[in-house]
Amino acid sequence: MSQSNTYRVVVIGGGVAGSAAALSLLSQGVSDVLVIEASQYEQVRIGESVPPDIRLLLLKLGVWETFLSEGHEPCLGSCSLWGDDRPGYNDFLFNPHGHGWHLNRQRFDAFLAESVKARDIKIESGIRFQKCEEFEDGVHLWVKNRQEETIKLSAHFVIDATGQSANLAKGLGAKKQLLDQLVCMIGFFELSECGDFTQQTLLEAVEDGWWYVAKLPNRRVVAAFATDREVIKQTTILEKEAWLNYLKKTTYIGEQLTECSFIEDSLIVRQAPSFLLDRSVGKRWLAVGDAASTFDPISSQGIYKALADGIEAGAAISNYLSGNKNNLDGYDSFIKDRFQDYLNNRNYFYSTENRWPESRFWKNRRSRGFLT
Repeated sequence: MSQSNTYRVVVIGGGVAGSAAALSLLSQGVSDVLVIEASQYEQVRIGESVPPDIRLLLLKLGVWETFLSEGHEPCLGSCSLWGDDRPGYNDFLFNPHGHGWHLNRQRFDAFLAESVKARDIKIESGIRFQKCEEFEDGVHLWVKNRQEETIKLSAHFVIDATGQSANLAKGLGAKKQLLDQLVCMIGFFELSECGDFTQQTLLEAVEDGWWYVAKLPNRRVVAAFATDREVIKQTTILEKEAWLNYLKKTTYIGEQLTECSFIEDSLIVRQAPSFLLDRSVGKRWLAVGDAASTFDPISSQGIYKALADGIEAGAAISNYLSGNKNNLDGYDSFIKDRFQDYLNNRNYFYSTENRWPESRFWKNRRSRGFLT
């Protein structure tokens, strides 16, 4: 951090959306930028699949060629048991952008952060956001470093990239409009040395939710079960053996893991809400990625959305700082219009699964078609 601790733009959060926003700002000629990140990029990060047209976004950010050298796992499409007991296939064979990718998320996030640093943008890890206060020419921020020292920063503009918590946006008066609240239980497997695994994403609907399985880099496989809190409260599925038994009872997915061994102590639980901020912009701030909106993980759009938000935010802020104050409204409309498109697709997708008409999980999905 500079001695004056005053910056043109401060990005709170150095994940995918925050790094993309910083890179986008630089491409727009805004260079006095500070990115602060609470972690050291050491923790497990969830959300692995990206579609083929991720190429277009990474090209815009100037990191496509470097990304290719990172060695992530190709995704050739998907196989799903949804609305039917027979597998259905959707491959990327004829996609003009080629195949998609299954990412090592921890490495991907760190790669974007390193790309930020390589362009001489300041990025500080181990810095936790505490609170904020608007003033006439910008926003004051109070953060804590690894030594628990409080530091005051000032910025002419601030980007909230704090993920689902949306800490800055909520602190400045924005409110979440909640659509849904899934819970995901995620575990990791190791593929045997002689074993092979499909490069497709596997998806299977079951009575109490749905399963997702994908191969990751370094011969690892992730399996996730998405369900409601009520199901968790009524079962012992949070325990490893119960979770593995649920997986074995699937029609298709469980048998695909016969050559994989479960990695002990890898089972984690994550909240997966769908929400939209009532406003994603303020006088001198905007929210990107999961701070602005979150999608049901069934969409596999979280990473793509974060990158797209960062690119749009960079352009909007550059125009704003150049005197075009109305451009922030355009960014807010972009976030809201995209959420409506997601909502329409999400509602249609869930409506196609009717095999368990009495299941509370599926009734909940069909009844939650609008923001509350």
